Amino acid sequence: MQMVLTLGAVIRLKRTERGWTQQDLAKEVNVSQVTINKIERDRSVPRSQTLEKIEKVLGTNGELREILWEEGRLYAYGMDAPDAER
Repeated sequence: MQMVLTLGAVIRLKRTERGWTQQDLAKEVNVSQVTINKIERDRSVPRSQTLEKIEKVLGTNGELREILWEEGRLYAYGMDAPDAER
């Protein structure tokens, strides 16, 4: 049985793999540590621009957008499908 990770869990995993604190990621993405904490606990979904920044600094190459798509939360936040042309 395959374990499915939430968006917040994947962000936390990628962040800790780099040895970063929530504050480190927040600084790179230009948001507050509280925002990163809420995202990692799945209490909040990042705005499209924030998600793109997180993907860029963590090098996830669309993985996070794909998770939102699978969770059915992508369109609710005005984001395009993972493979949509920009």
